[in-house]
Amino acid sequence: MARRDLKTVEPNDPAMSLKKKTSRKTLRTNLLPRVSEDPLWYKDAIIYELHVRAFADSNGDGIGDFVGLTGKLDYLKDLGINTIWILPFYPSPLKDDGYDIADYLEVNPAYGTLSD
Repeated sequence: MARRDLKTVEPNDPAMSLKKKTSRKTLRTNLLPRVSEDPLWYKDAIIYELHVRAFADSNGDGIGDFVGLTGKLDYLKDLGINTIWILPFYPSPLKDDGYDIADYLEVNPAYGTLSD
């Protein structure tokens, strides 16, 4: 059964560079991890659910962010985790613990940016 492994992406990784006229399909193909063709992949997965806000703070403001999260991917991999379930991270008025999403196309500014 094929599994995908977590990996830390280097900032200058050519595979992560975007061209100006890149289609959404190309973005999905190049940037998103490949999921196993096995429809029962989750039966052997080690899933770790996390809230970005509470996981790892990279800038010392007391709020976890995506830079902190990506900096801990090797640590999570060393623990045997191969799947991460991230709780809502979109901008939200936070009346329903972040599930009341205000903008599905952005990241809550407290957690970083889309490029993080």
